[in-house]
Amino acid sequence: MPEGAGDFIRSLPLAVIFSVLASMAVSLTIIPFLASRLLKKHQGHPDGNLFMRGLKS
Repeated sequence: MPEGAGDFIRSLPLAVIFSVLASMAVSLTIIPFLASRLLKKHQGHPDGNLFMRGLKS
């Protein structure tokens, strides 16, 4: 595509690639860390914490 439209279309794949890579980095680092802090297993309940028991019922 000529001129401005071609420049716009050429930049889209890079935006998608960087977005997917950033999402992967967050899903592999930040999410597991937050889950380990927020979803600790309680001693008195063999089924897990309150959130997990709610999902199972």
